[in-house]
Amino acid sequence: MLSMPLSILVIILMAVAPALGWIAVYYYLDSRDPEPKVAILVSVILGMLSTMPIFAMQYIFETFPDFDLLSIIQGKVGSPFTFAVGFLVFVAVLEEFSKGVAFLCSERIHQKVFNQVVDGIVYAACVGLGFAIAENIYYFVRAMETFEWSSEFIAIFTIRSFGTMLAHSLFSGLFGFYFAKAYFAPFLEVDPKERPSFLRRFPKNVKKAIKLNATFFYLMPKDSRVDMEIERNATIIEGFIVAMFLHFVYNFLIKIELFGQHWTFLIVPLVFIMCWFVWSRFFAHMYIRIVDFVRVRRDVYRVKMH
Repeated sequence: MLSMPLSILVIILMAVAPALGWIAVYYYLDSRDPEPKVAILVSVILGMLSTMPIFAMQYIFETFPDFDLLSIIQGKVGSPFTFAVGFLVFVAVLEEFSKGVAFLCSERIHQKVFNQVVDGIVYAACVGLGFAIAENIYYFVRAMETFEWSSEFIAIFTIRSFGTMLAHSLFSGLFGFYFAKAYFAPFLEVDPKERPSFLRRFPKNVKKAIKLNATFFYLMPKDSRVDMEIERNATIIEGFIVAMFLHFVYNFLIKIELFGQHWTFLIVPLVFIMCWFVWSRFFAHMYIRIVDFVRVRRDVYRVKMH
């Protein structure tokens, strides 16, 4: 039986080791123009720090029952299902907002090397992995206190290291992709003196972001060139909505029973689809080059045939 300090050290290593594997995956995907290793490390650390407001809130709720807003709301909500869904929405918004702020800090720090769309995915994914490292250390310590080094503990380690950790990186990576797409896209800008304040633009940005998602990414017609003035902010908000919604769906499938059964098995296709979308962004330019090469070769072959 390991002593408590040694057990905690082993738990920290168990939380960090899978993250290093996922970081290596993202680093390999970005091998054509890799980011500085220091920038990767800083993003991971910022992701770990982004858990502090959440752990602080949890500590306050557990230490001071009078300030436990969740218990108060739960007592006033009649339906357990409604409270559970509302709680999962709250968790998804809080965690994605916290990771989003950490990503924006990372982008600001590494602005000089933030030079392509996939950089948004890399930095945001590393923030998500840092968040998952800190979260896993907490869960592993709690699991060890309950199950010690049993098969139940190994099951929790496996699920959180190869499921939840990957999911966190994908949620954040999606937001990073939308942010970078807005950051580098040549959207129409207006004179800063004529541009309304952020608070005045926020409701319109949210409305447009919801419209973008509800119409499957830009299928609705543009009314005028004026609509393009807020396209950049709307795209960033759209990315946050997508990340938050997928985070909520992931937690819902894990924790909520619907129609008399759990739907946990749907997590596999959900994570697979997110992996495909996020990781395929790294090969977008390469795919275009391959298609162009095949098209050219095909045209040359037709010329020879004629």
